[in-house]
Amino acid sequence: MVGCTDCSDAPEISDDNATATTPEAPNPTDPTVTPPISNPTELEEPTVQNTEDCDDGIWDGDIRYESDLLAASNCVEINGYIELENVTSITEIDFPVLERINGQILLSELPNLMSISMPFLTTVVGADSSPAAVDGSYFAIDINDNALLTGINLSSLVIVEGVNISNNALLREIAMPALTTVDGGDLRIWDNNGLTNVSMPLLTTVRVIFEMDISSNNTLHTIKLPSLTMVGSSFRIKKNAALQSLDLPLLTTVVGSFFMDVGILISDNKTLTKIDMPLLTTVDRDSLRIDNNFVLMNINMPTLDTVSNDQVIIEDVDTVTSCNLGNYNNFCP
Repeated sequence: MVGCTDCSDAPEISDDNATATTPEAPNPTDPTVTPPISNPTELEEPTVQNTEDCDDGIWDGDIRYESDLLAASNCVEINGYIELENVTSITEIDFPVLERINGQILLSELPNLMSISMPFLTTVVGADSSPAAVDGSYFAIDINDNALLTGINLSSLVIVEGVNISNNALLREIAMPALTTVDGGDLRIWDNNGLTNVSMPLLTTVRVIFEMDISSNNTLHTIKLPSLTMVGSSFRIKKNAALQSLDLPLLTTVVGSFFMDVGILISDNKTLTKIDMPLLTTVDRDSLRIDNNFVLMNINMPTLDTVSNDQVIIEDVDTVTSCNLGNYNNFCP
């Protein structure tokens, strides 16, 4: 019957082609009639794209519901956002063949999410058109406030416009073994209290708006950035209570940011004993500041040649026994 969504109470039509009688509308004043109950605060999930939309490998549109995840799970490319927030039923996010996202990944406050797997994802672009954070920062990948998250697999990611991974209390490791470039947005790893290791062995260039900031990760003891050569923003390593050594063997230039007050800040790392940047030559636009690292013994920047406005600040590092700041040795403690 056309237009009939529930035919259980529809009038019967006899075999002799008799015309059905249209039932009378219920009388709203009749006390025996129970009116329908509606909840104006409960929104019905909209109809989503069919899995057939991914037959050509491309999903056009945003992914905002769990049903979208299932429908797009075998896509190779997504033209839109993956934006999931405050969904209690999601325990894992798995895109086994996804290679490119022309948009943003936002995974926030998913209380039961335990794993994220996108093993063939190489490129995420679109942060410039993504919603800005409160401070104006942009992140093409933004994974934050997921209390049970323990694993992130982005093993093929090569280039991304900004990354934020913050406030994921059970996350132990952030490893991006193929990442070479963060171009646009910002790079932040903040407040992951269980984090022990950050490894980006092929990362060479960070060109972001405000900062590259690895801070307030209480159990973080290892930062592996052996290929990093240039940071085109403010560079901050602070309040990582378990970090013992900061080794950046190929870093030559930190450009700083017009929007921040410091070029390099290494501060309040309670167990840090060594800073080694043997090829660093230039800190542009802003200052070099090392302070409140109370067991720091070794600062090695022997090729340091230029710091913007000669702003070198070394404070509260009374334990330093070896210091080489190139042209700025007079600032050694």
